[in-house]
Amino acid sequence: MKAPWFGEVQVKSGIYCYKTRTGREVNFIVPMRGRPLMLVQISESLAMPQTRKRKTAALSEAMAEIGLNTGAIVTRNDDDRIDVEPEIIEVVPEWRFLLDLPESAE
Repeated sequence: MKAPWFGEVQVKSGIYCYKTRTGREVNFIVPMRGRPLMLVQISESLAMPQTRKRKTAALSEAMAEIGLNTGAIVTRNDDDRIDVEPEIIEVVPEWRFLLDLPESAE
């Protein structure tokens, strides 16, 4: 299956990483059956300002390119909501992300 996104690289069947037109990377882009795509960044923590900036900038840029309104940054313990008009980035701890993950990936 050829994914219709710019800069995608298949990681595992149906799971891809994404590189924006300017070279920023998003860890995962996951097609979901019957749902919009899911963009996911992974980080131990967003406590360091440069990490927070790098992760949110890449995710926001990818969301705009693909036309998504939401994305997620999965961390060990952080829990936050970042409004990057017009997008929303949910920062969630890994345990909550895994519990809330829909069962139906393509």
